[in-house]
Amino acid sequence: MQCKRCDVVCSRSGRRGGRAAGLIPTAPKTKIKDQTSHNIQRCYLDEPQAGGCQQDNTESNFTVRPPATRWLRAVVESKSTDVMSWSRGESGTKRSNAPNPVGRSTAEIEADLLAPVGESLHRIEFFIFEQVVGIVYYAGLSALTFGRNAAVSNNSYFHCFALPGISCNCAYFRRQRNFKPTISPYSILPQSVSVSGSGFHAEIQCGKGRSLLKMTLQNLQVGAVRLIIDEKEPLRERFRPLQALNGEPVTSDFISTEIGSDMAVLKVAANKEVVVMFKPLRLDMRNQSTSTTSLHVMLYDNQLLFIYRELEDNAEPKPLTLFNRLFDYVQTSVLKWLKPLQSEQNPADEASENKNYEQNQGVAYDRDGNPINDAEHPLEEGGGVEQSAHEEEDTDGLWTEHFHSFTDSKPYGPSSVAADISFIGFRHVFGLPEHADSLVLRDTNQTDPYRLYNLDVFQYEVDSPMALYGAAPYMIAHSAKATVGAFWLNSAEGWFDVSYEPDDSSLLKNLFSRFFANDKLPVAKTHWMFETGSVDIFFLFGPKPDDIFRQYSTLTGVNPLPPYFALGKHVSRWNFIDMNDVRQTDAGYDLHDIPYDVIWLDIEHTYGKRYFTWDPIKFSNPTEMIRNISAKGRKMVAVIDPHIKKDENWDLYQEALEKDYYVKDVNNRVYEGWCWPGAAVYLDFLNPEVRKWYANKYQFSEYKGSTEDLYVWNDMNEPSVFSGPEVSMPRDNIHFGGLEHREVHNVYGLFHHMSTFDGLYQRSNGKKRPFVLTRSFFIGSQRYANVWTGDNAAQWSHLRISNPMVLSLGIAGFPFTGADIGGFFGNPDDELIVRWYQVGIFHSFFRVHSELNTRRREPWFFSEQTKALLRDIVRLRYSLLPYWYKFLRFYEHTKNGWPIVRPMWTEFPTDTALFNEEKQFMIGRCLMARPVTEPGESSVHVYLPDEKSEWYDWFTHIPIVGPGVVQVATPLEKIPLFVRGGCIVPIKERMRRSSGLSHQDPFTLIMALNKDGTFANGTLYLDDGDSYEYKNGKYLYQYFVYSGDKKSGSLMSTTMHPNANYNTNAWIEKIVILGLQFYPTDVHVFRADYVPKKLNFVFDNQKMMLTIRKPEVPYLFLACNIVTVILKWRNGLSSLVMRKSENIDCIMSVVLEKCQKIFIHRDYSSGMAVRFQTKLPPELVGRVR
Repeated sequence: MQCKRCDVVCSRSGRRGGRAAGLIPTAPKTKIKDQTSHNIQRCYLDEPQAGGCQQDNTESNFTVRPPATRWLRAVVESKSTDVMSWSRGESGTKRSNAPNPVGRSTAEIEADLLAPVGESLHRIEFFIFEQVVGIVYYAGLSALTFGRNAAVSNNSYFHCFALPGISCNCAYFRRQRNFKPTISPYSILPQSVSVSGSGFHAEIQCGKGRSLLKMTLQNLQVGAVRLIIDEKEPLRERFRPLQALNGEPVTSDFISTEIGSDMAVLKVAANKEVVVMFKPLRLDMRNQSTSTTSLHVMLYDNQLLFIYRELEDNAEPKPLTLFNRLFDYVQTSVLKWLKPLQSEQNPADEASENKNYEQNQGVAYDRDGNPINDAEHPLEEGGGVEQSAHEEEDTDGLWTEHFHSFTDSKPYGPSSVAADISFIGFRHVFGLPEHADSLVLRDTNQTDPYRLYNLDVFQYEVDSPMALYGAAPYMIAHSAKATVGAFWLNSAEGWFDVSYEPDDSSLLKNLFSRFFANDKLPVAKTHWMFETGSVDIFFLFGPKPDDIFRQYSTLTGVNPLPPYFALGKHVSRWNFIDMNDVRQTDAGYDLHDIPYDVIWLDIEHTYGKRYFTWDPIKFSNPTEMIRNISAKGRKMVAVIDPHIKKDENWDLYQEALEKDYYVKDVNNRVYEGWCWPGAAVYLDFLNPEVRKWYANKYQFSEYKGSTEDLYVWNDMNEPSVFSGPEVSMPRDNIHFGGLEHREVHNVYGLFHHMSTFDGLYQRSNGKKRPFVLTRSFFIGSQRYANVWTGDNAAQWSHLRISNPMVLSLGIAGFPFTGADIGGFFGNPDDELIVRWYQVGIFHSFFRVHSELNTRRREPWFFSEQTKALLRDIVRLRYSLLPYWYKFLRFYEHTKNGWPIVRPMWTEFPTDTALFNEEKQFMIGRCLMARPVTEPGESSVHVYLPDEKSEWYDWFTHIPIVGPGVVQVATPLEKIPLFVRGGCIVPIKERMRRSSGLSHQDPFTLIMALNKDGTFANGTLYLDDGDSYEYKNGKYLYQYFVYSGDKKSGSLMSTTMHPNANYNTNAWIEKIVILGLQFYPTDVHVFRADYVPKKLNFVFDNQKMMLTIRKPEVPYLFLACNIVTVILKWRNGLSSLVMRKSENIDCIMSVVLEKCQKIFIHRDYSSGMAVRFQTKLPPELVGRVR
C-alpha cells in the first residue's frame, strides 16, 4: 500500500491503506511541500517517530506498541470467563456480564481484538485511560451491542463507535472526533475589527499566519445572534441552505459596543450581551436577567476545522477547498493522554486571563477546557496545536474514500467543518431530530455520536443515534432558570457529540467566577461536525420556552394552518389493490360506524411506477373513485416520489431529459440509480426551473385523473437509491450550479416537497390549503409539509419510541407529526394495536399504515372487543378535533411556534422532575396524556405537576390535586388522560362519518375549574376548514372565561378579533363544569332583553360536576369585550360592577346588547344577581374599553 501524502510504500497490504500494525515502510519516493509554508511535511503511518517523510528525511521502522498489546492480553486473560460487555437500553448505557463465548481461547479473543483496530492500538490505550472506561471489550467490536434490530442492515450505513478511530468508516468524522488540540489556533486580528449598526465584523487568522477567514456577527431583532464565518478570498463558494429560513432575518442595531485590544462586548438587548474573545477566538452569550445563570451559551474554543490537502502526484489540478492552507492544523491528532494540571495563575477575570495569554506561554487548555501546564506540553511557536511525540496523521480517506464497492472521488478534496458549543449551566439538551432515541440527548462519550444524514432506513433500530429520514441541526438546552438554543444552517452530513459534566476546571472557574456563585457548573458540551459547508450558526437567547419557540419559528417559519380533514383519521396501506378494494374499505368504515377522513394510495396505483399516472386496469377511473370518496366529506392522498422511471417512451421522462433537469454523476452524465421502477433518474430540485416545472405537473390538465380532493405524499426523497451508497445518492454527484451532492444532501427532500406544495397551491389558484406529507425533511420543511417517523415495526419498542420522536420533532418546529399506527412492518396483536391507537390519537398526524405483506389492519379484522375499543378511541380523537384545530392556529403554533404535542417541561419549566419525562406529555396547554406503551402494563404512574393546579380525569371527571405521583389502573380500555384545572376545552360529541360532515354541529364546553374553583378560560377557533379565507377575516376566534367564588359564578364569551366574521350555524349544546365548589340552586341565561331565563341542569355532588344541557344559546359567538358584568347588592343599593377581561387584545366600545351571560348562583332571591338595565348609565357609555 502507499501513503496518500508521501507515497510511502508498505511491504504488505493491510487495512486502511496498509497501516496495520507491524508493517514496515520503505523509504519515501518523493518529498511533498506544503504549498503555503513551503516546509516539508511530516507523514506518520503509525508510530509518530517512524515511517514516511519527516522533516529530517530519515527512515525508520515502526512496530506494534508493546504496552497496548500487553494490556489487551491482560484484559483477555483476567476476564476470559466473565467479560464485561456494554449495551444500550431504555435508560442509557447498561453494563452486563457475559460469559466467554463458546470457550474461545485467549489467543483467539486477542486476535479479534487486534484485527479490527490494526494501526490504532495506541488510540485504544489513549481512549481507555482518557475516559477511564475500564474493561469493556471481548471478541472484537462485535461484542458491543447497542440494541440494534435484526431488520437493519448495519453494513449498509456509516457507523462510528465510541472508540476513536475504530470501526469508523467515515474519514472526516474520524479525524474530527480524534482531534483534540491544546488550544484553538484561531484568533481575531484586532486591527480588523469594525462595528456597523447590527453587525460586528472581523478577520480571523490561524496561528501567526495571515488572515484567512472573515467573520460577521449579526444582532437579530427576534432575540438571537447569527455567526457567519467564510473564506476571505474564496476559491469556490460554499453552499448555504438559505431556503431553510423564512426570509432574510430582520436585524437590530447593537445597543452599545465596547471594543478592546483583546475582546469586544456587544450589548444586543436589555440584560443580554455577546462577548467576543480575540485570542483564542471564543463567543460567550450572556443573559444577565435570569438569576445566577447569566451565561447560557458559549461558542468555546471555536474549533473550525477546515481540511485542505495538496494534490496527489501526477494528478490534474483541482479546485482548492475552502479555508485551505490549514493542513498542518487539521491533519494532526493529539493522541497522548493529556494529564490536566491545575493552573497556578489566578487572573482577576476572564479578560485579564486572555490578555495575559502571551505572557503565560506555559499554560494551555485542551478543547474541554482542562489546563495543561507542564514541560511535556509546550505550545507551538505559531500559537497552534501542540506538537506531541504521540501525534499521528490519519490520512485514510482524505482524497478518495471507499465504502463497500462505492468510491467517493472527492474532486474538491476534504472540507469538513466543526465547532464546540457548550451550554453553561445546563444538564439537559434536546433536539437534533430525527433519531429513534430518547427525548433528552444522551451522553455520547461511550456510544455512537448522533448523526444527521437523510437515509431510507429499513425497519430502523430504536434507542439509537443512527441517522434516519430527516435532519434538523438544532439543539435546545433547558434548565429551571433558562432555555436557550442554537441551530446551524448546514445541509451536509453532520455528526454530534454530547457530554454532560459538572465542570469545576480552573478555566471555567476563572471565566465564570463573576457570574456564578457555585464552583461546580453543570455544562452540556456539544461538538458539531459537518462534512462540508460554512459556518452559519444562530444562537437563541430565550430565556423561556415560549421565547425559544417564537424566536426559532420567526427565523425558520411555522406549519401553515392545515385543512381540517388533516386532523382526522388516515387509512393507508401498501397497497389497496384496486378501485373495488378502495370502495369496500370505505364502505366498511361506514358499516362499522367508525369515522375516518382520508384514504391513501401507495406506489401500486401507478402505471408501472410512473408517477402522475394511474394503473389502467386496477384504477381505470380515478376521477370517479375520488368523487365517490369526497361525497362523504372524505379525501384521498396518492404517493409521488422524486425518482423518474427511465423509459424513453414516457413523455415526462423525455421532457425532463431534453430540458437537462436530472442530477448528474461525477462524470457529468445523467445519474442512473435503481428504485421502485427499476432503472430510474432523479430530478435536480436544486434547479429553480425544475421546481417550477415539477409544480406545474400537479395541474389538473397535467395530472390526469386528479381532482381538488386528491392530495400528495412525497416519499423516498432522502433521496432513496437502492443501488447507491447507504441506499442513497453518491456524494460526488453534481447538482445545479456545480454543487456536489454532499453539500446539499439533507435539503434535497426540502426542495422536493417545496415544489409539491407550490403545485397544489397553484392548481387551486391559491384558494385551497395544500396537504403534503414528506419523509425527508430539513429546517424549514414545516412551511410546506407534514412529517411522519418512517418505516417502524409492529413491536412494543417502536410504540414506546414514537412518543419521544414526535416530541423531539415538535420542539424542533414540526408540530404536525405522527408514527404509523400498528407499525409499518409486521402484524400487531390485539393488545398492541389497541395501545398504539391510544398513543396515535394524541399525535397530530393520525394514520394507520402497513406494508404489502402484512395482514389487513382495518378494525373489523380484529376481534369484536378490539373493534369496539378501536371505535371508541377514534371517536375520542374526533371529539377533540376543535381543540386540536385551535392550537394549530392563533397564539399557539401559527403565532408563537409552540408545538402542539409538547414535552412536560415546556409547560412546567421549573419542575426538574419533568426534564427527562418522555412517556407523559401535554397536548396543548390543557390536556395531559400518559398512554400505555409496554405489554401487560396494568397500571402506570402519573406525575401531576404544579401545586397551584388541579387535574381531572378526562373520563371519570374526578379531581386530583397536584403535585405528586398517582397510580392509575390501566385495563386495556383505559387511557390515562387528564384535563388541567383552569382550562375550558371545546369538543364535539356528535359523531359523523368524517370531520367535514360535522362542521355545523354544536359544541360542548368542558370547563375544568382551577384549584380554588374560581377561574377557567379557553378559546375556540372556527373557519371553513379548507380555504385561505381566514386570511381575509373569515373566521371566529372566541374567548371564554368563567369567574366566580364559593357562592356564584358566571361564564362569558368574548370575540378576540372583532373585525373577523364567519357565518356558522354552530351553537353551544352543552356546558360541563368540573370542580364547582358550591351547590347551585338555579342557573339562568341572560339574553338580549336581559331577562334571566332558567335553564335545566344536573349537579353531581360526588364529583362536584355541573352539566347544563341545551342552554338555548343558538349563537354564543357575539361581540363583547367585557368578561364579567356583575350586578351586586352593596349596602342595599344596586351598582354596576364591570371588569375588563385579561388577555383581550380587541379595543372597541361596549355594546351591552350583544353580550350573553350565564349566571350560576346559589340563591337567586338573595340578590346575588338581578336583571340588567336595558341601557348603560350615561356616565358609562363609551368609557368601557
